[in-house]
Amino acid sequence: AYRLDPEDADTAEGLSELYLSQGQFEKAKSPSQDATRLNPQSSRAWSTLSASCLATGQLADARQAAESATKYGPEDPRAWVQLAASLNAAHDFADAVAASETATQLAPTESRAWLNLATAYAGLDRYAEALPHAERATQLEPKNRASWSLLAALYRELDQPDNASAASAQLQSLDASAAGR
Repeated sequence: AYRLDPEDADTAEGLSELYLSQGQFEKAKSPSQDATRLNPQSSRAWSTLSASCLATGQLADARQAAESATKYGPEDPRAWVQLAASLNAAHDFADAVAASETATQLAPTESRAWLNLATAYAGLDRYAEALPHAERATQLEPKNRASWSLLAALYRELDQPDNASAASAQLQSLDASAAGR
């Protein structure tokens, strides 16, 4: 569909999301760039561009695209999740807290919003504040490796070895399930 109608913004956005979901981050960039050109006020397009830039290590571009996403979609939780992720990656943890809090308010069942909030607090060495957010992220998405890994690290930092072992065991279980596929 994208080849047949390269000027359709919705198709470009959809293709970019498909590539992102398959882990083909470099391939996701071109259609997301096209989508932002075709529909420059689309929060979805800017969010997919941010995700592809972040996944390919282009932190400044990821942040800029995420800022555009929040500008055009101030009520779009995906935009705030992307902004928080790009801020965390750039070690701008204070701003990541603010963006993550907005994301959790807009989408309280979005695990990535809670994971970003936990990551931001952990980046500020505020482990006790990070912990409930990491726990929430694992409750919402129990198969997310990143959430369990952060949770185990937080438990270790807070000197809770039994909880750290349990979180690490959950992570190992996920790894074993993935290896068995």
